[in-house]
Amino acid sequence: MKREQVVELEVGMGVAGYITMELIRRDGSIKQRLTFKNLITNVGLDQIMGRTVAGQSQDIATLTQAGIMSAAVGTGSTAPANTDTTLVAEIAPADATNRATSNGGYSNTGPTYVSGPPDYWYRRTSFLFDFTEGNGNLTEVAIFGATSGGDMFMRQLIKDSGGTPTTLVKTSAEQLRVIYEFRVYPPTADTVQTAVAISGTNYDITTRVANANVAAAWGNFSGSLNGFMAWSPANRPGRAIETATLGARTAYPAGTTTQCATMTSSAYTNGTYYRDVRYEWGATIANYAGGIGSITHGPNNGSAIGEQMFQTSFVSAFAKDATKRLRLDVRYTVTRV
Repeated sequence: MKREQVVELEVGMGVAGYITMELIRRDGSIKQRLTFKNLITNVGLDQIMGRTVAGQSQDIATLTQAGIMSAAVGTGSTAPANTDTTLVAEIAPADATNRATSNGGYSNTGPTYVSGPPDYWYRRTSFLFDFTEGNGNLTEVAIFGATSGGDMFMRQLIKDSGGTPTTLVKTSAEQLRVIYEFRVYPPTADTVQTAVAISGTNYDITTRVANANVAAAWGNFSGSLNGFMAWSPANRPGRAIETATLGARTAYPAGTTTQCATMTSSAYTNGTYYRDVRYEWGATIANYAGGIGSITHGPNNGSAIGEQMFQTSFVSAFAKDATKRLRLDVRYTVTRV
């Protein structure tokens, strides 16, 4: 009878957003510029993990892309809350153009790595309100998944350089450029589980970020950070390695790797902000002489070891042979930073 050993892990990533608002005169000069952190709503976290925008499947690159998402402004003064789904007093659009859906010719930038500490990846997208659009005494701003209605990804009161809510006065003499910077933060500390009993044996388990500075891993907004929905089972991003020595946060374990045989992802439930994934190595694979010392894994649909987002080591190594199969159950989470 084949025996199985099951490992359960929980790892996560942090997300945040920043808004820059620029009033631009007709001659192209900047009249006023404000930059402040925004609140990603509960619906926004659902969009990241569930990978839907207004019912349409999207990845994070398109979640923050002009033409898919829209910027809106309003005159409400209520502080943002995680549960917000609308602006308090959105400037009522005479037509869809009162929500900015175009970048106005400005280039989107990123993904770009910032070494920190803390280190993070960002992507910046511009939304432009033209001279006749969005005029008024503006006090709140949001990003939506539609030109009207739709899911609200983020909301914030407009703030001055000191972080105090303020009013941005836009008239027909200015354009308003809203630059949305979406950030993803790899965990900075290892996750350590000690004396984990698996099939009658205790193991110490350490999980660390892998390739934190590699664009194909943490910077791949349209691949690795796509809400865990776009994985193809044929790609199977889990890999077993004989060595138990973890690499640095910007690397991964050395040695021969064996791709898992199957990978299954659970359905996402709104409001949970996690997704469960199971990787499985069958009886005939990854039977190293020294056992399985580490595994690389993560939400990336590429097959190369360098594209994985996490690395996990086991002490002692799993003594896997042709009578055993190994299952790795991972809960991937997202949190606000």
